[in-house]
Amino acid sequence: MEMELNKQAVSINESLMHDVSHILVEGDIIVPDVKPDMLKVLQIDASAMVTDKRILAGKLLCQGKVPLKILYVPEGEGESLRSIHTYIEFTGEVENSAITADGNCMLDVDVSLVEFSLVNSRKLAVRCMVDMECQVVGEITTEMVCDITGDMDVQMQKKEVEMYSIVSAQSTSFELSETLDFPAGKPTASCILKMDAKVYEKDVKAVTGKVIVKGVVGLCTLYVSCDNNCIEFMEHEIPFTEVIDAPGATEDCNIDTDIIIADCCFEPRLNQDGELRLIDVCVTLNAKVIITCQTAAQIVDDCYVPGYKTTADTTICKIDSVAGMGRMQHTLRDIIRMDADTPEVSLVYNLIAKPIIGAVRSEKNKVSVEGVMDCYVLYLSPNEVSPVASIKKQLPFMISLDVSGADEGMYSDVKAELANASYSLTMAGEIEVRCIMNISVRVIQSEEIKLIRNIEISEIDEITRPGMVIYFVQKGDTLWNIAKHYGVSLDELIRINKLDPAAPIMPGQQLLIPMRTKRAV
Repeated sequence: MEMELNKQAVSINESLMHDVSHILVEGDIIVPDVKPDMLKVLQIDASAMVTDKRILAGKLLCQGKVPLKILYVPEGEGESLRSIHTYIEFTGEVENSAITADGNCMLDVDVSLVEFSLVNSRKLAVRCMVDMECQVVGEITTEMVCDITGDMDVQMQKKEVEMYSIVSAQSTSFELSETLDFPAGKPTASCILKMDAKVYEKDVKAVTGKVIVKGVVGLCTLYVSCDNNCIEFMEHEIPFTEVIDAPGATEDCNIDTDIIIADCCFEPRLNQDGELRLIDVCVTLNAKVIITCQTAAQIVDDCYVPGYKTTADTTICKIDSVAGMGRMQHTLRDIIRMDADTPEVSLVYNLIAKPIIGAVRSEKNKVSVEGVMDCYVLYLSPNEVSPVASIKKQLPFMISLDVSGADEGMYSDVKAELANASYSLTMAGEIEVRCIMNISVRVIQSEEIKLIRNIEISEIDEITRPGMVIYFVQKGDTLWNIAKHYGVSLDELIRINKLDPAAPIMPGQQLLIPMRTKRAV
C-alpha cells in the first residue's frame, strides 16, 4: 500500500525586527555675512532626510541631513524679517543580526524635537532629535500538505489558511523642479523669507511591476514686498505623477504609500523686466511603498487511516493574516487660543498640521485610536515689535472605527494622513482650526498552525473493540475527533447514524460507533 503527500511551497513573511532609535543632532548656525544680526528667532522648521544608506551583514549605516528654515527678527530699527536656510548633517547606525542585504529593510527618519538658543547675535545653537525607525521583514518558504493520495483509505481534515505577506517594501526619493511666477496683483519681492510645502490629493494605483503615484505639492511663500517693506505671502500648486518600480506588484495588491516633503529649496531671480518675480523651486519627496497581498491555501490539518495506528510528524508555523480592514475620514475642529503674552493675530500666513498617533486599542469589531494634531501657525500681527509671530499647539483627538473581524489582543496598523487643513479667525482673535484626516486601519491576526511533515502508518497490535459502541457526545466534541479517536471512517460514522454533516452534534446525543477490525499492513 502506498501513500503520497502532495505538498505546496508557500512563502510567508516573518517580522524579524522593529526598532526605533533616537539620534541627537547638534550644530551651531552662523549668520552669513550678508545677513543682519539676530535679535529674536521666530520659527525654526526642521525635517529629516536620508542621503545615503548601506546595508551590511547585521548592520545598517545611514547618512542624512536635517534641513533648517530659520525665520528671525534682525537687530536695528526699520529692518524687516530675515531668514536662513541651511542644514545639519547626521549619521546613524543600527545593529541587529536580522539585517541582511537580501532582506526587506525599511528605514524612516523624522524630527520629533527642535530646541535652539541664541549664543550671540551671530550664532544660533540648534539641537534636533531625529527618530530613526528600522524594520526588517524576512521571507520564509515552507511546504504545506494540500492533499494525500494513494490506495489507502486516508481520512483528511482540511483547513483554509489565509496568509498576509509583503510582496515588496522600498523607499525612494524623487525631485520636482519648477519655475514659479508671482500671481497677478501680488507686489514684487525684495526678499524671499521662507517657503512651506505640503502634499495632498494623493492617488495611488498599482500596475504590473509598478506603482503610479499622483498628487499635488502645495507651496506657500512668505516674502518681503519691495513696495512698502511689508510682509506678504502667495500660494502655488505643482501637480506631479511618479512611476515607481515595484517588483511583484499587481492590480490586486494592497498598496500603502507614504509621501513626505524631505526638502524644499528655492532660488529667487529677476524676470525680463528686472523685477524679482520668479522663483526656481526644487522639492525633494520621499516615498515609502509597501505592497502586500492576501493569499489562501487549503491544507491538510489532520489525518488518520482507519484500522491503522497513524502517527503524523508535525511542526508549528506562525502566520499572519488580515482579520479586518477599515477606513474613514475624520474632521477635527478645535480652537487655538492665544496666550496672554502672544501678539494678536491680524492675518494667518500658514498652518502646518501633522497627525501623530498615540494609543491604539483593538476591541470586538472595533479599533480605537487616540492621538494629537500637531499645529504650527505662523501669522501676521499688527504689533510693530513682532510683525510676524508663531504659535504651536497640540489638539487631541479620539476616533473609533468599525472594523469587522477585529478583536482584543490583535495588532492594528494605523495610518493617519492629513487631507486638508483650513483655519479662520474668530471675533475673539482666536484661530479656529479644521483638519480633515484620512484614517486607515489594517488589523493583523497572528496564528500558529500545525503543519504535517510526514506520516507513519503501523499495524495495530490487537483488536480493542469486538463490536459496536454507543457513545454519548460530550461538550466540545466534533464528528472528526470522535471518528479519529475510535479509528473509524468519518463517512461511515455519518451514514450509520443518519447525520447531516453540516448540522452540529449536541452534548448528550447518542452515536453508534461502528466496529473496527484489525487490518494487516
